[in-house]
Amino acid sequence: MKICRNKQMDYSAQFRREATGELTLKPSPEAVALAAAYRKIPTPGRSWPAARVKEEAIARVAAAGGDSSCHQLVLSESALQFGQYRGKTFKWLLSNDVGYAAMVLAVHQREREAGDTTQSFIMGNKDALLRYAGLFPVMMAAISERRVREGHGTPAQEDQICQVGKKAEFQTWHKDGTFPEIYKEKRC
Repeated sequence: MKICRNKQMDYSAQFRREATGELTLKPSPEAVALAAAYRKIPTPGRSWPAARVKEEAIARVAAAGGDSSCHQLVLSESALQFGQYRGKTFKWLLSNDVGYAAMVLAVHQREREAGDTTQSFIMGNKDALLRYAGLFPVMMAAISERRVREGHGTPAQEDQICQVGKKAEFQTWHKDGTFPEIYKEKRC
């Protein structure tokens, strides 16, 4: 998979960190305000098919002067089709509420592993969000850590948490290009 970056746009989330260097799992003030507004007046909306979400993301990338052929940029600008942050981009979510993203994706992984092959618009959107999260080893570690805390993790995930630590050095992709495995020196 080609990793693309350009001067106009970057697909990377702006992860917030604690003083210790660990990811901040708490929502940003902007995310807190959005979640509070959603709780007051939930805004159920129509979920769109993946093709429309991608088309809108491509338009956002092009409007910002980015390379609309860059898969990572398009994923970063894809809009959430569910929940309290509906309509916000994947990049915004990982930049503003890692804890929520980790919770949603931990549940989603469990559902898929349990054999849920549903191809609804929302499940497809979560699949795409997981692909975007997979670009960032620290995010995958946060998801694994969430699963372990919930008692749904595997020994491999527990080991992954130990291996990733604060920074990831590199990642490799499965032959089908779908899910990263993360490697780093053992820190536990």
